[in-house]
Amino acid sequence: MSGWEPSEYTEFFYDGNGQLIGAKTYREPEWCQADVSSLLAYVESQRLGSHGQPMSEAISPLADPSNPEQAWDYEVSVYMDFAQRRLEQFQKAFRAQYGDDADSSAYRFIVKKKDL
Repeated sequence: MSGWEPSEYTEFFYDGNGQLIGAKTYREPEWCQADVSSLLAYVESQRLGSHGQPMSEAISPLADPSNPEQAWDYEVSVYMDFAQRRLEQFQKAFRAQYGDDADSSAYRFIVKKKDL
């Protein structure tokens, strides 16, 4: 976390004569709830294949259609990402208009929603 360290402080305890009898150090947590939630979400996302299903299930023999003991199957649906389609149309026209100059990896295209 970029060199960040949790803060800490120590409280000292003295008897009636001013003699040190104990000390307790308090340290702030290294992880707040938002940090933990973000990390858990990341870990969970890494368990998924590109299809959005857990890899442990996707490669299980119980998912194999040729297995007589198959326990589940997968249903696939398709959707159209209209923003992506518009982006690709624009990029194609851009390359057609500017030729080799349009192949630079420095170009960034921003898609913004506009109300009609």
